[in-house]
Amino acid sequence: MANHFHTLTVKSVERETTDAVCVEFALSDQERTMFRFEAGQHLTVRHTLDGEELRRNYSLCTAATDGRLQIGIKQMENGRFSTWANQHLQAGMQLEVMPPGGHFTLHGPVLEARSFVFVAAGSGITPVLSLLATVLETMPKAHCTLIYANRNRGAIMFRERLEALKNKHLQKLNLVHILSREATDSPLHHGRITTEKCGKIFGNIAPL
Repeated sequence: MANHFHTLTVKSVERETTDAVCVEFALSDQERTMFRFEAGQHLTVRHTLDGEELRRNYSLCTAATDGRLQIGIKQMENGRFSTWANQHLQAGMQLEVMPPGGHFTLHGPVLEARSFVFVAAGSGITPVLSLLATVLETMPKAHCTLIYANRNRGAIMFRERLEALKNKHLQKLNLVHILSREATDSPLHHGRITTEKCGKIFGNIAPL
């Protein structure tokens, strides 16, 4: 059954930015077991638009322990499904979804680590958010740094969720936003991610 599509009902569609939404699926007890996932995995979604079958992969964006099944969908230029999802998808509608897959997960020696560094840009935050939240919730001795690049504050996906994680894990999470098209108080937080910037950021982190 793991490689078969299942019809799931959309529980909610929340606007994250002007061109991105977070979609949550409603799950029965049986579906909850079937769609149990590891942080960093994705869902394959299938939908027919204008007679054409479209399949897209979208990363899960919650901690593996969260109990919710959510994906982030950013509207891409000329992206048929992402445009439709951002403009027309609503709670109560149904989509065909395959159980979680993918190997961008926490495994092996990394599970013994005490310090984690995550780097993301734009919608690339989606799987990283799942990994970050899972580490913070399940590894009490771990410290995390997230360097997240966007054009401006309005383009930051999951901004409120990231701030909530920071507030909950003040001593465990160092959250660094870098904006390429918006002025900031410090040059360190403006422009693009560079080796020099990363060196300065890591230099500001106290050793564990």
